[in-house]
Amino acid sequence: FEQAIAAANARADKTVRYRIFVKKGAYSLPASAEASFVGADGKNYPDVRHYITASNISIIGEDRDATVVDNGDLSALTFAGQYGTTSVYDGIGNSDVLQISNTVSGLYMEDITIKSGIPDARGRNLAVQDRGTKSIYKNVCLHGYQDTWTSNNDNGLYYFEGGRLRGRTDYLCGKGDAFFNEVNLVMCEKGGYLAVPSKSIKYGYVFKGCTIEGGKSDVDGTYYLGRAWTAAAETYFINTTMKAQPAKAGWHEWNNGPTRFAEY
Repeated sequence: FEQAIAAANARADKTVRYRIFVKKGAYSLPASAEASFVGADGKNYPDVRHYITASNISIIGEDRDATVVDNGDLSALTFAGQYGTTSVYDGIGNSDVLQISNTVSGLYMEDITIKSGIPDARGRNLAVQDRGTKSIYKNVCLHGYQDTWTSNNDNGLYYFEGGRLRGRTDYLCGKGDAFFNEVNLVMCEKGGYLAVPSKSIKYGYVFKGCTIEGGKSDVDGTYYLGRAWTAAAETYFINTTMKAQPAKAGWHEWNNGPTRFAEY
């Protein structure tokens, strides 16, 4: 998998689509050989991030739930942080299994699971940080706890169709416009915030025909549909089935937003 990504990034003609087919299996991407990353505790560690830097790459798994890519078992690398036991890789841009560079357009992913190697409740553990645009995720599972999928491009456009997105705290967050079409949204445990947009282009995050369910039986009535990262935030839930009901307030008051939060 790592060699395939490297070949796709290094190819000469990046206008032609490059397809990577990933057979069923568990793939733990290796950390860098050098201790080149400064962790949240100030010490040096191997870098566990993996980068997609070229446009027009397709990553297609053989079976979504049986084709799993992570960045190793990072459960032992913790320290006593401000909010309790925290991963040394805590942080947006620190823990990303895959980071999509801001030069990338036209990423396509299908039938694959990207899972953070950081356990739940150990800080921000991104499956994917997408700094590109025109990304499509079809029947993809992104598995994390906090900031699972982070869109980090002021002008980014993103589309999800089907699949499963799992997390608890701000687990879909960031910039740009994203359309979630019939996606299974899983609040893995009680409390938390589902959608936390910051800077929208025109619509922000739009969820249509999706389903929200709880990963545990006590999620019902405890979580919020979203909170605003900035005053420019927008989120819309349209014809979405909430098997796990949100808190009575629906939305959480945070910062100076939003421009608009709505559900129909």
